[in-house]
Amino acid sequence: MNHILFIIAFVFPLSCLASNYNAFENDTLHDYEASERINTYTDIIVFKNGVEVYRSNSHGSDDFAIASVTKLITATSTLRILNKNQIDVDSKVGELWGEFPQSLKQITIGQLFSHTSGLNDLPIGFEGMAREEVLNAISKEPLAFEPGESWHYSNAGYYILGLLIEELSGVSWEKFVTSEILRPLGMNDTHFSSDALSGWTIEGHNITRSEPFDIKSSYSAGSIVSTVDDLSIFISALLEGRIIPEDDFSKMTSNHSPNGFIEFGYGVNISKSENSVILGHDGWLPGFTSSVKFDKDGKCVVVILSRLDSVRPGELSNDLIDKCLGVETKKLNMKEHQGLSPHLFLSSYKLVPLPKEVEDILGAELVSQISEMIISKNGKSFEVSFNSEGQEPATLKLDTSGRLINGQLDISIEARENYNYVIFKQSGLAIKYQKKAD
Repeated sequence: MNHILFIIAFVFPLSCLASNYNAFENDTLHDYEASERINTYTDIIVFKNGVEVYRSNSHGSDDFAIASVTKLITATSTLRILNKNQIDVDSKVGELWGEFPQSLKQITIGQLFSHTSGLNDLPIGFEGMAREEVLNAISKEPLAFEPGESWHYSNAGYYILGLLIEELSGVSWEKFVTSEILRPLGMNDTHFSSDALSGWTIEGHNITRSEPFDIKSSYSAGSIVSTVDDLSIFISALLEGRIIPEDDFSKMTSNHSPNGFIEFGYGVNISKSENSVILGHDGWLPGFTSSVKFDKDGKCVVVILSRLDSVRPGELSNDLIDKCLGVETKKLNMKEHQGLSPHLFLSSYKLVPLPKEVEDILGAELVSQISEMIISKNGKSFEVSFNSEGQEPATLKLDTSGRLINGQLDISIEARENYNYVIFKQSGLAIKYQKKAD
């Protein structure tokens, strides 16, 4: 097999190129790494002033396990039933629920909301327990601190909020959320899955199916399945005061954490950005990640849902809120956030002029042989070839960082500048190519 790729790697000392390309790499590194942000497993929607300004749809079912974004809906549902029953958030749970465990009776509803109750996480093995058994196991765990004195993220707290809704409403948490939130708002694609769901995960350098996860067991802390459209409907209604009164929304979006390192409201994380205060929640479950964010003034809403659990949408959603707030036109330019979009590799490329000293080392003939590069698709794999006669293409696969790689030949191809350029690397050598115009 005749691979020019091998010729490039060994025809001259690689150390001669190091200084030339280190500076280039440093100058062209992007703030956003493709696989850490958005890929073909991810849906995104952005609204500004109630108008959709950006949408990116993945391939596959519209249903996503939204994981801990469920907490935002649970907190809203709890505030709704408290308002109906004229119950203050500072009320102790034990005063409202006669059979609530004695060891937890000093905890207030507000402390459950804000993760300041002192509760630890859900007990090991909760997936196979009945809900009453989970509550009993939670009550046997010593508190991490006295309620209200510190902050500790607790799924157990939101599990208890679901049970409290059932105690106060007389119906299941699922039925209450459906009748009070989902159906009135027309969130018809949001539901509570009774089946184990499987998204995607990373094993080695490959993207593979995640192990099925029984999300129903996460209950009010993380069991809802939804879509970007439904969640944008929910946030819009929340911002417009159609679910809870303005006073409750103000409490929800205010900081209740005594911990100086984090600000947290009622089901809402609070962070500062260059342009605004950003509110919302992120989520993770095996095979899925999620993020729902909106700014304090309610101008912009971002929803990101992914079926790949290595995607980290939280920072991206914050960035998009900032970008949205700065957008003057009706269309949000999202090119720099395209991330892992492997189909954009498929094209012909021309060699970017090399430094003269590099050309002299390679020689005119070899430079001519690698002056054009083609990336194509062959089944599920990619292929790269050059404009040299008789050369066989090298097979590549997509790795977790969004590169095309061939480990045997030590090849990688990385996208730069919205896939308008790529960097071909082998054994320490890096060469830049520019995409040809269509």
